[in-house]
Amino acid sequence: MGKVVLKASDFGAVPNTGEDMAPALRLAITKAAQYETKKHDLTVMIQLEAGEYRLAESVDNVMLPFRGCSGIILKGVVDEKGEPCTWLKVRLKLQNDVAASAHIALWETKDIRLENLIFDYTERFSSAGKVVEADPEQDRVVVDVLEGQSHFDGMKCYSANSWNLKTREMNNVDALTIGVNKAVFSHTWRRIPGGDGRRYEIQGMHFARLLQPGDGMSWHFNVVGQPGEMPFVIYAEDSENIQLENIRIYSCIGMTAIFKGNKDITMKNIRVEPEGTSLAVSPRDFAWFVANSGKLLVENAYVKGVRWDPFNIHSGFCKITSVSEDRAQVCAEMKKDYLRFRCKGDKVIFWTKEGPVERRTACIEEKEAELCMTLTEKLPSIIMEGMYLTPGWWNLDEAVFRHTTIEGNCGTGILYQNENLLVEDCIFRNNTYDDIGLGPIDPWEGCFARNIVIRNNVFEGSAWMNKYRVHDGAISIFNGYEPMRDCPYNCDIVIENNVIRDQATGISIRNAEQVRLAGNRMERVKTEVLVGRQEMVRL
Repeated sequence: MGKVVLKASDFGAVPNTGEDMAPALRLAITKAAQYETKKHDLTVMIQLEAGEYRLAESVDNVMLPFRGCSGIILKGVVDEKGEPCTWLKVRLKLQNDVAASAHIALWETKDIRLENLIFDYTERFSSAGKVVEADPEQDRVVVDVLEGQSHFDGMKCYSANSWNLKTREMNNVDALTIGVNKAVFSHTWRRIPGGDGRRYEIQGMHFARLLQPGDGMSWHFNVVGQPGEMPFVIYAEDSENIQLENIRIYSCIGMTAIFKGNKDITMKNIRVEPEGTSLAVSPRDFAWFVANSGKLLVENAYVKGVRWDPFNIHSGFCKITSVSEDRAQVCAEMKKDYLRFRCKGDKVIFWTKEGPVERRTACIEEKEAELCMTLTEKLPSIIMEGMYLTPGWWNLDEAVFRHTTIEGNCGTGILYQNENLLVEDCIFRNNTYDDIGLGPIDPWEGCFARNIVIRNNVFEGSAWMNKYRVHDGAISIFNGYEPMRDCPYNCDIVIENNVIRDQATGISIRNAEQVRLAGNRMERVKTEVLVGRQEMVRL
């Protein structure tokens, strides 16, 4: 395979000028996309330099868009230790609920690689402080904002958490702003005298009882973007063979990375973590995977400081609207967003009370509000209108997490609502919910967890918050979707040779069958294995 190298500087993109480099970098991407990489078996590399590239002017709320292109590498520089030293910093006006733009977005691409890059903002839309006063009676908290943190009079307090400033671990208390009435977010931080101009107070948030003087505290100025906004670092849709390697992410305004309807994703040596005096990275998940297929590899990764789940990997359920008389065709309500990688012969899973039934497609027809599939084999009589199916092109053939650490997050480390997972040689610790959650949490996510192996990992000191009363183990298996709670759909799960310590519950099993537990070592675990209703669990 041949390689073409384009220097970003040849297009006017140079670091450390303080000027907006987004237009120049877009010119480089446009030039790279003009090479017929598929036809000529080429890879085009856009080479950046060490230093800071500022990004200010977006196009359709994206700084650096890749559309319909292939074979492009956007590559930064590393230092003598192999650490990336090329920064891509988005510049936005510091305020609450800012209209945000993504750093990078991919649409219908193939073989795009991001390497040796640091993603950040010129000013972070989050802050951190040390608690000076906490008065539950007055519902008042006073903090001194840590040096180097963003702050302004009137800043909002979304996705707040309590931290130990010495260990930089989360304190084992409830999250400060989860489950509260949204009206409390009308209360904002007000600057008061003291603290070298960095002292603020807030009242009416109902979290003073959870804090003590000396605690650390993190909060964010944004949490959910408005329709049409892109408050992400990376967004990828309908793309194939996405590669992220040697990446650092220190801050994000919303959900950090979203992957929708893609095929084959690789993450190697990616670190999402607070930098400097920051305590948290993002007010939302790190990586949200929706209806992806092929292979997912996460290797040598580190994720700390996100609110909600570091990894949420799901497909979904589709309601069956009709079954033909000859039982060879089925129609179902289905989103049209995730159809690019469907093909003849795809698997379709039908969820019945007697267990899943699989069929293959002979052809697929799109209709206005549904998808109709002709099958290679007739359906059994148990499958009928009103039941649910999962299309195979929404499911992963393989997902592997290896040599990865997930710690200090307000959420479930890996929420896996899909098939074919291997987690090995990883470390999970200090996460508010379960370290690994298997099974669907609602009808828009899912499906059920099948063919799962979790081995040779360490789980330590997590799950002090029990979300929905089912996220109670270091490893939890559950079904949070009410219409389908009457069967043990999660199946073929192996949990072996793990170390689980300092947990209320080691392994929690609900709605599952064919679960194998072997060689797991429990240390200071109150309940080693918690089993739900016996008729819903078959070990």
